[in-house]
Amino acid sequence: MRIMVVGTHGSGKSTLVHALEEMGYSAFAFAQEHSASSRVWRRRHPDVLIALYCSYETLVRRRGIRWPKRLWRRQLYALGDAWAHADIRVQTDMLTPAELITRVAKRLHQLIGPPKNGKRTPST
Repeated sequence: MRIMVVGTHGSGKSTLVHALEEMGYSAFAFAQEHSASSRVWRRRHPDVLIALYCSYETLVRRRGIRWPKRLWRRQLYALGDAWAHADIRVQTDMLTPAELITRVAKRLHQLIGPPKNGKRTPST
């Protein structure tokens, strides 16, 4: 099963994908937030879609980036269709990386079961 992770900058996409791969899931991040079309993620045909979100203030705190807020809002627009169709949605503002990984791993275990290689996930 192919798991696609999309989300705003600073929401934890890379951290989550790395952890899911370590557990044995086939996961990849897709930079939907850079797309002019909010539906381009569909061309990748994921089996599971995970959408992450963090606020502008959290982005600034995590990355030290001071973009105009309108650029962050543009990301939200680009992610709208993916967010609406996501199998798992997580607002990451108040989560540590470990909490994000545990939350998503538990939900994945409910949706599709453990990874095929038998590695333990935080939910097992």
